[in-house]
Amino acid sequence: MKIIFLTGGVYSSLGKGVALSSIGKVLQFEGFKCSVLKFDPYLNYNSKFLSPNQHGEVFVTKDGEETDLDLGHYERFLGIELSAASCCTAGKIFYNVLKKEMNGEYNGETVQIVPHVIQEIVSKFKYFENTDTEILLVELGGTVSDLEQKPFLLAAEYLKNQIKNDMIFVHLAPVLSLNYNGDKKTKPIQHSLAILKEVGITPDILILKGNTNLSEIEISKISFNFPQIPRENIFSSSYELDIFEIPLHLYEKEKLFSKLSFLLNLKTNHSLKEGALSNWKKFNDSIKANKKHKLKIAIVGKYSSCPESYYSIIQSLKFAGYELSAELDISVLKSENLKTEDQLKRFNLICIPPGFGEKSLKGIFLAIKYAREKNVPFLGICFGMQLAIIEFFKNALKIEDANSVEINPNTSYPIIIPWSDSKEMRLGEIKVTFSENTLLHKIYGASKKDARHRSRYIFNKKLAEENQEFKNSDLVLSAWKDDILEGIELKNHPFFVGVQYHPEFNSRPLAAEPIFLRAISAAIIK
Repeated sequence: MKIIFLTGGVYSSLGKGVALSSIGKVLQFEGFKCSVLKFDPYLNYNSKFLSPNQHGEVFVTKDGEETDLDLGHYERFLGIELSAASCCTAGKIFYNVLKKEMNGEYNGETVQIVPHVIQEIVSKFKYFENTDTEILLVELGGTVSDLEQKPFLLAAEYLKNQIKNDMIFVHLAPVLSLNYNGDKKTKPIQHSLAILKEVGITPDILILKGNTNLSEIEISKISFNFPQIPRENIFSSSYELDIFEIPLHLYEKEKLFSKLSFLLNLKTNHSLKEGALSNWKKFNDSIKANKKHKLKIAIVGKYSSCPESYYSIIQSLKFAGYELSAELDISVLKSENLKTEDQLKRFNLICIPPGFGEKSLKGIFLAIKYAREKNVPFLGICFGMQLAIIEFFKNALKIEDANSVEINPNTSYPIIIPWSDSKEMRLGEIKVTFSENTLLHKIYGASKKDARHRSRYIFNKKLAEENQEFKNSDLVLSAWKDDILEGIELKNHPFFVGVQYHPEFNSRPLAAEPIFLRAISAAIIK
């Protein structure tokens, strides 16, 4: 197994996940099987309690791990399913070390960063040695100047000394330009490379990120300042490129695979190569093609401070738009700022995304009621489905106190309740069954589907069954997992669907999740 270890310099949110995903895609073009390991240096055990407003969405893997959104990049770019083994925080590393110490596994040794924490970090690579992974893509979150990164850099340097030529380092750094004259400054890059050198790491490849593609003269000038990295090992990428163009740019223009092949002594697997490159080009063509339709879509949610709070949903909508030749203008509306229906009249589709808690719900209920009554296509996901049910009971069935115990623990009509007595969540992939002759059954063309979950509350089936008016209403309970409701739809409406699961985590380029395809189709027709 070969290892590509990527670090970032100068500032965070540079696009390391996209860069490493693109490197992985370049390798897939040549037939290699890749997997991913993401290290996050923060002390949280996982991403479970991280605020979407600060950190972006929480991505859930097939086996139920709550992770950084970069794992979504890797799954979408590489078309693979990752697991808990692919994500590790500093919090988890220190927890494991302390747990071993308390269990006496260190036999009375004084537990220290070196060697115990370093050994724990290195142990995370071992899992992939027993898989069919040919190349492991490793990302270290944050920047090399972060104090928290030091143990991970030491572990990487230790591993490099063990496996020698089977591991290379890639460093991603921004080229900063002065606004008044466009002069490009490389001093910040020099500082980040100096930090790596302190722990014995010299990058084999340097990828420079700029506002525009760098010219040969500019790259040569930068190369002169970094003699430890050969000119032919320096590559550039631009913020002007769509993220899905980057693999093609690195493969065709920058000839990155040639350098990776030389450094890691790779032999192309021609039997697996067919189709990967042509399919990716086809996908990029669908992005650039002139679109037949133009749609405005509203995502009405609680988290709008961070543009990546609903990243997977936005990508899923775009994938469906590409397949259906629809240009999408997607607006994320902060629910607390939504006061009137007039603010919604320009939209062809309304989506209510996942969320938690009782705050900022009036605007969401307004959007749901508007979509239901005005026949505007509607998609509610997880919390969005639950709020759609509550809105229906409140306004269509006139049960004013209908609510979720998450929102009002003292409600007299708890139509949404905890799924268990514990505080544990329903996480990961669960098989969902679609009722016959329903829209959801038609959308998926099957009676069952494996779908990812992240929820703590469920529909109160027992209470609903006692309400005859509800049983005779247009709200159809169309998907189940045993006695747990997984999907709803509204009769006599162009498209009003809610699902308890998270379809956005399964959407891929050229394979948009079917519910998003149907939602966009309904918006086009409407």
